[in-house]
Amino acid sequence: MNWCGMREIENALFDRWVDHRYPGFLKDGAGKDFASQSFRIVYLLKEAVCEPATDPLIRFKWWDYRDFMNGGGQAATWNNLSRWTAHLLDGASYGDVADMRKEQRTRLQRRIAAVNLKKIPGTSTSDMSEIEHFALEDAQFLREQLSIYRPDLIVACGTFEIAERVLNLTPADRVKWGERHFHRRHPDFGVLTSFWHPQSRLSKKKLFRSFTEMVAALKADGMLMANSFSSDAA
Repeated sequence: MNWCGMREIENALFDRWVDHRYPGFLKDGAGKDFASQSFRIVYLLKEAVCEPATDPLIRFKWWDYRDFMNGGGQAATWNNLSRWTAHLLDGASYGDVADMRKEQRTRLQRRIAAVNLKKIPGTSTSDMSEIEHFALEDAQFLREQLSIYRPDLIVACGTFEIAERVLNLTPADRVKWGERHFHRRHPDFGVLTSFWHPQSRLSKKKLFRSFTEMVAALKADGMLMANSFSSDAA
């Protein structure tokens, strides 16, 4: 399936989703080059950060997060996601991506998919109980959206526990990595791993180092084949 075909399937799902639940919401999903990737990464995020307007449902009804992502997005959130992607897909070291240029970020963002659990935009301070409510109400649609991408790896960025519930998983099969993170297999969606949100208070260097540790843990625990991706840089 090429990118155009994938977008048609996404849009058909979103049309049903809007009719079911919302007057309008932000469409998210696959970047322009995602369909051609041999290793597919989905970042599972909380919600798009947009300050509310007088009538936010009208303001955002036709705004497409995929176009925003394909156009380079913005440094906040996307610089870190791009650094992590460069490490996983290209074996980049921190020195290669510490200073992230917009054209570099754009190229990397087009190779991933980004899915928000809550499709109506929020503000810079997320209400996790609200995000969980929307995610569980929309769980069937979220599972259908993920099935379009056939991911090898879902990186749950501050969303792991909610993701488990959306995907009908119990904590029993978790494998711990690091001090506070977990990963696990899913029969249909590859590997689900917990990780920091890209706007965590940790420095970009510490987040990158933690991401390399996550990749190493995935290899060590046999979650992913070492040759499934190009992350061999130190």
